[in-house]
Amino acid sequence: MKILGLLAITVVTTLQFMTAPARADSVNLSTGLDASDTVILTGNTLDAHWTVDQPAGGIASAKVVAPGNVGGAFGPWAPNGPNSSWITIDPNSFGNGSVIPYSYYRTFNLTAADLLTASITGTWGIDDGGEVRLNGNLVSSSANDYSATTPFSVPTGSSFFVAGANTLTITMTNSDNFLEAVRLEASLNDVSAAAPIPATAVCGGALLGLLGVPRLMRRRV
Repeated sequence: MKILGLLAITVVTTLQFMTAPARADSVNLSTGLDASDTVILTGNTLDAHWTVDQPAGGIASAKVVAPGNVGGAFGPWAPNGPNSSWITIDPNSFGNGSVIPYSYYRTFNLTAADLLTASITGTWGIDDGGEVRLNGNLVSSSANDYSATTPFSVPTGSSFFVAGANTLTITMTNSDNFLEAVRLEASLNDVSAAAPIPATAVCGGALLGLLGVPRLMRRRV
């Protein structure tokens, strides 16, 4: 009987472990955040997550652009905050010095995630014009949205998501080379761990084993 009790405890413990719900998380993808995902309101401050192509080649961190910068924040732009800020290549240069097209990048990792649960929702804006892509797939395009309220989404389970590194890209495709910037406010939603093995598959065999124990014990008596 002691053996039966120990086996029963083992099965119940396994059941509780295997049926624990998968963890669901979200990732803040917004522009203009520091390393702790706090919105940056000070101009010429490095964005902790977004990078951008540089005029001389290579890629470097994008920078928040604010009214105090020499290049300035264009008056019609929606004010920075409370959840995101405008970013650019060089907030102290009126034209940034870049030739279109050039891109901003935000990379996130889905190596341990269940791709069937992931989705992205948000809004974005750009001066002058461009598009948002996920892993090269077009998600949204816009022109001169200074209010930064153009909606976009990547639906749950989209084939745009890949296992491993994923890159969200904002590409500037239209520019007058004067006061150029982008802004995005979005989240990666329900990034759940891979679904657990159904407890019934594990416990079924264990319970069958329990049923056979009394017979074994009777044979030994």
